[in-house]
Amino acid sequence: MRRALRSITAVALTGLLVAGLFVTVSAINPGTAHARCVNGQQVTSDYWLGGVRRAYERPQDGTCDGDSYYGAFLFDGIEDGNCAMVQFEDGGNPWAEAQRTCRPAHQAEPYGWHDVNNSSRAYMRLCVYGGYGTFCGFGREPVDARGLNAGF
Repeated sequence: MRRALRSITAVALTGLLVAGLFVTVSAINPGTAHARCVNGQQVTSDYWLGGVRRAYERPQDGTCDGDSYYGAFLFDGIEDGNCAMVQFEDGGNPWAEAQRTCRPAHQAEPYGWHDVNNSSRAYMRLCVYGGYGTFCGFGREPVDARGLNAGF
């Protein structure tokens, strides 16, 4: 009985140590933050699915100027028969498509987004769609993740 109690205690302590280590590592090294306009700076955004960069976008020069218009280029990250799409959630409205592209991989598709409430803030996500359905997300985060675009 005493040996079983020691084993249970050891397993429980090991579990607590592993959980504590995970929390510590997550706090020290959070997931990559992806955004398009951050403090007036342009940042490239991407969406990874299955370990592959499926879609990405790059802001147009000068778009992070606070005029509530965001201009960028959308790219399909891989030639696999699927296409790339960018969507915005803005002013409490549901997700709306800004652009889609089925161009060969890494060829730019320009697009623009007008902020519906002139706050220069909107959530954004990238999607891949095709024969297997539509999957949307942001960066290397799970499906349905989104990024904040502010200052455009």
